[in-house]
Amino acid sequence: MTYGPMTQRIKRNRGRLSEVMSSYERGEARGITSGKGETTSGSLVKKRSKSKDYAAQSPGKLDFFTKYLAAQDDRFNKMKEFKTANADGFTFTEEEETKRFPNSGEVPNNKDRTGPPTAINHALSKKDLTKIIKREATLRGMDVDTAVSVFGAEGLNTDSYQSEIKREGKGSEGGYEASWGVTQLYTGGGLGNEYEKQTGRKLISDNTKDGAETQIKFSLDKAVEQGWGAWSGAKTVGVKSRDGLSGAKAIYNWKDK
Repeated sequence: MTYGPMTQRIKRNRGRLSEVMSSYERGEARGITSGKGETTSGSLVKKRSKSKDYAAQSPGKLDFFTKYLAAQDDRFNKMKEFKTANADGFTFTEEEETKRFPNSGEVPNNKDRTGPPTAINHALSKKDLTKIIKREATLRGMDVDTAVSVFGAEGLNTDSYQSEIKREGKGSEGGYEASWGVTQLYTGGGLGNEYEKQTGRKLISDNTKDGAETQIKFSLDKAVEQGWGAWSGAKTVGVKSRDGLSGAKAIYNWKDK
């Protein structure tokens, strides 16, 4: 793709953290405005009102490049604030990032969560959890890809052990839905209650390697018995109740624990 001169200038300067310039300074560097804050000849950007900031101006009266520069101002300022708040190191090493968020590497939505520490991040990585799902689905004669797809729409593709759906009252814990683990077993009147009764384990503190394996085994057996209807993620990914379960058998190897 061939970019015009203006786009090339923007792409070259976009995302630089070495210097945080005002929109006028950036405009001057790109030949859009003069050092006095005035537009240069032929400029596409209108002169900014000295008495008002971009955010205070009517969006409908701003042209494309003025809106773009205003957005860049905000973006760069936030980056500068973040860098200042993390003066001991703006970036994390790959090892540090893996330890913080073992699955996707993205920050989970738990900054205002009040639940216990065991309710935050999965004890195992996404890679290890996926291996367990595939192994146990194979033992039951289930379609492996279907099982991974359903649980991928539940807790497999997130870092958070507990559901990130905000909820209060019955069926909640710490301000979030009381659904737990890679299979999101719900303790507000769902399979999570049955899991706790039959295994003697408490899901809120079951975020361990042994706990993850037990939850997956239990959930796959329930899928064989009842279909995928108990998991809303199945509908999300277009999996019907008995998809991938033809000829599958529950083996109840979680009862050995």
